[in-house]
Amino acid sequence: MAKNNLKILGAWPSPYVMRPRIALNIKCLAYDFLEEQFGTKSELLLKSNPIYKKIPVLIHDGKPICESLIIVQYIDENWTNFGHSILPSHPYDRAIARFWAFYIDDKWFPALCGVAAAQDEDAKKAAMETVIEGLVLLEDVFKINSKGKKFFGGDKIGYLDIALGCFLGWLKVNEKLNNVNLLDESRTPSLYQWAKDFCVDSVVKDVMPETDQLLSSKSDLLLISNPVYKKIPVLIHDGKSICESLNIVQYIDEKWTNSGPSILPLDPYDRAIARFWACYIDDKWFPLFRSFAVAQGEDAIKTALEPVFDGLVLLEDAFKNCSKGKKFFGGDKIGYVDIALGCFLGWMRVIEKMNNVTLLDEAKTPGLYNWAEDFCADSSVKDKLVMATNSVKLLGTWACPYVYRVEIALKMKSIEYEFIQERVFNKSELLLKSNPVYKKIPVLFHDEKPICESLVILQYIDEAWLNGPAILPSDPYDRAIARFWAAYIDEKWYPLVADYRNVEGKEAKAAMVEKISEGTLLLEEAFINMSKGKSYFGGDSIGYVDIVFGSLLGWVKVIEIVDELKILDETKTPSLAEWDEKFCSHNVVKDIIPETEKLVEIYHKYVELKKANLS
Repeated sequence: MAKNNLKILGAWPSPYVMRPRIALNIKCLAYDFLEEQFGTKSELLLKSNPIYKKIPVLIHDGKPICESLIIVQYIDENWTNFGHSILPSHPYDRAIARFWAFYIDDKWFPALCGVAAAQDEDAKKAAMETVIEGLVLLEDVFKINSKGKKFFGGDKIGYLDIALGCFLGWLKVNEKLNNVNLLDESRTPSLYQWAKDFCVDSVVKDVMPETDQLLSSKSDLLLISNPVYKKIPVLIHDGKSICESLNIVQYIDEKWTNSGPSILPLDPYDRAIARFWACYIDDKWFPLFRSFAVAQGEDAIKTALEPVFDGLVLLEDAFKNCSKGKKFFGGDKIGYVDIALGCFLGWMRVIEKMNNVTLLDEAKTPGLYNWAEDFCADSSVKDKLVMATNSVKLLGTWACPYVYRVEIALKMKSIEYEFIQERVFNKSELLLKSNPVYKKIPVLFHDEKPICESLVILQYIDEAWLNGPAILPSDPYDRAIARFWAAYIDEKWYPLVADYRNVEGKEAKAAMVEKISEGTLLLEEAFINMSKGKSYFGGDSIGYVDIVFGSLLGWVKVIEIVDELKILDETKTPSLAEWDEKFCSHNVVKDIIPETEKLVEIYHKYVELKKANLS
């Protein structure tokens, strides 16, 4: 193994610690393992992960990376030339892998822990049923992802293999303690065989604890039964700790780029999605076009069609000005605006056919009409036209902050998309079909394939559309830190803010305010460290943490007004207060996040509707 100054802070029984250890084995990287004792927190742990005070932590070059999902991606991105790839090469496949890894940590393993925590037989039986249902679901996922090969990752162990495989030891403990077969050969034959192959693989077998070892310490079993608060492993490198196993894997791959093959390959298919100008289309014309596309009834369709034509007339003038008498907006060759509008032609033609209308009319917009013909016939387009005209669609509600994230990212990348309005209370068949696990928005459709969970979608957009400004930082460690704070905002800080109005009693409210303030001060410090004196968390331009945090600002302000609470206080958090103003006034953001007054109005209507639905 290559000798590197790497350290993992963890505990050997922890399934989360297995993740970075497996990843480091894949990368053939040596590391020091620093044993953390359950029930006590070492000074190194408290220093390395002061926010969560949990393992694992990966320390590399004196810098800590925390949270397992973040660590794994860091390893995969940093050590691109060591070992084999952990995450798939294609952006969509990577998004799917991230989604199911999140499902395993968020839903399935807590259910497994619920078996051990059950107080009576009925509760234990119910928990086991939930675990088995999850395994049946993961059986289907394995069949789709493995494509007939040994692992989720294909011929070799990959991201999902590590995410699920690290729990096999504790799955066997539960089976033995309860005298059941959770991973049943007749019920889930593919997973059953996969588990055997996984456990005997050379990168796994030396770090997978024996079932009897895990059973020998009942106190350890109790302490790790709540994975949310007792997480390992931690990788420590040059005195720096990195937490959360999957985060560690990413860190390893990102840091050692010249050692071994990459974990996250550089060439996902169709990465070369061109950047195209969409400001006018996104802000003005496309919403009109979308309204026309969904209009019902002859009068509504006629009313919606008129402003669409008006917009195309404006684009006709824009073409004349930009083309200077030549074939394309860009002149003699296809350029930025050509790609922007040209990629939309396929969808326009679908709507034309559906509504029996002609949008690009030779008589009304002759310049655009001829341009469309030239564009579609161009050698650089015609072989990719099906790909180019496959629509990007976003399923959401316009008042949802998690949907804002995706809209901001798409606009940053200048990607045209169709917005499909989801019902607030009665979930559509499209939502239930496209996100059957969580049944939540947003859902992004790209080439008819759904990507779920807002943070997963943001990373997918950044990886699938390389043109346009980068959303995540280029440095592997900075990427890991950005992922850490994004997770903190979603999992810790915003739930406190959102739950404030449900707290009753003066003392309880005061305690909640103190927790919110503490979290906001942490984010103030994070901003100072990440921005390096510039305007945004991402530096000179909006980045990953800006989008994650900024998308919530509208509703934070609603909570401030409704509950008479000051959260972003310029006296306590001056940097965040200034960032707030700059973010909300940014040209990419300002037309996406509604005015506070409008959100307050929506909030009161939502409360009324919720009461009506409950009654």
